[in-house]
Amino acid sequence: MSTSDDIKIHKTLHHRDAFVQSVDYTALSAPVLTQTITVDGKISVGSDGKTLVRRSEDNGGTWCETGEWHASLSKTVRRYKPMYLCVPEQGAVLEFFNVYEIGPGGDYESFGPANEGMPRQARTCRVFYRVSRDEGRTWSDDQQVIQHGGGYDAVNWADGLQYERNSGFAMPPKRLRDGTIAVPICVNIVGADGGMVARTDRFGEKKWPVKGVALLRGHWSAGGDLRWSLSTCITVPEYMSYGLTEPAVAEMNGDRLMVVMRSICGPRQALPSVKFFAISEDGGATWSEPVPLTHPDCSYVYSPGSYLNFFRSDKNDRVYLITNILPGPTRSGIPRYPLNIVEVDRDFLWALPWTATVIQEREPRHSKLVCFSNWSVYEDRESGNPVIFMTEDRADTILPDPEDKPLISDAYRYEIDLPT
Repeated sequence: MSTSDDIKIHKTLHHRDAFVQSVDYTALSAPVLTQTITVDGKISVGSDGKTLVRRSEDNGGTWCETGEWHASLSKTVRRYKPMYLCVPEQGAVLEFFNVYEIGPGGDYESFGPANEGMPRQARTCRVFYRVSRDEGRTWSDDQQVIQHGGGYDAVNWADGLQYERNSGFAMPPKRLRDGTIAVPICVNIVGADGGMVARTDRFGEKKWPVKGVALLRGHWSAGGDLRWSLSTCITVPEYMSYGLTEPAVAEMNGDRLMVVMRSICGPRQALPSVKFFAISEDGGATWSEPVPLTHPDCSYVYSPGSYLNFFRSDKNDRVYLITNILPGPTRSGIPRYPLNIVEVDRDFLWALPWTATVIQEREPRHSKLVCFSNWSVYEDRESGNPVIFMTEDRADTILPDPEDKPLISDAYRYEIDLPT
């Protein structure tokens, strides 16, 4: 039986004053990595500061600058950080990114009752991709993900998704073992009146779009094009969670897919903040009702509303979750420490608490609002270990920090040495 002692964390400095937005392999077999890294301006996730594109041809040993990633395509149009995926059987590398428009309110999606003041970023986000067949040196033109058949187009681009009405925001893609390209997405839910739905938050306001989760599935045609379909949407009742977002999928035993999702709970919910999951038995076309992730003794895996990674390891064929796991309940998106990795049972679908290992804990110099909740990750081809790049951050975008302790805005590399 694996325990936490079997997982080792190796932390090293990667880059001073930087935030790694994305990193992954862009060669089908060679140790070529491509990274986007913000080095000036706001050193944080999704920053529109100066973000370099860097390339390593020795598995991350050394890096050279190859260009710059421009988040702002125009004064009102932005694209989010790139996400890479190698597809060996097609001789292709895919780069996915989200494109959305912004209004006077900037990046925040808040809006008033009955969608009053509904911002453009909440109703204009669409998913695009491009293809490289020379290890990421050159790329095809951008292509929008559009569901195949049924009269879908650039506006009505997938079932339940319509430009100018609601958004679909892609999370990191995966290639399933049958060759399917799986892209989990966050969906702004539309109500019976055709407008987005808002629920009362912890401050007693209705200002955030309620999100659900779906899976875009790409299958290659005989002509080498991707044909897209969209799964059923996973939603959750208000008494369980404010909504679901930031999904990640992994293949479990018995030809099942499992998706784990971020959620957040406030005064209107009967549960603390936890991660939810759902199961598909048809390759991701339809999904079960979402339920909280638990331990074998039925206790909750307490976790704030924060980011996650969920994957099946090529090194040992086990399934792992990387996220913030707390010793007790919370009703919000904080605290976001420690950051942990824990194994999830492939048959029974519960987290195994004896495997939980701390990746990064709050230190005495840190404010209580410090966050270890935004990072980029890839699986090292040589060691088989997951590698994450993370810069400490602070949850002061909504809540002021009474301690105002300084952050060290350096990017660190964490190699998570898994057992064989």
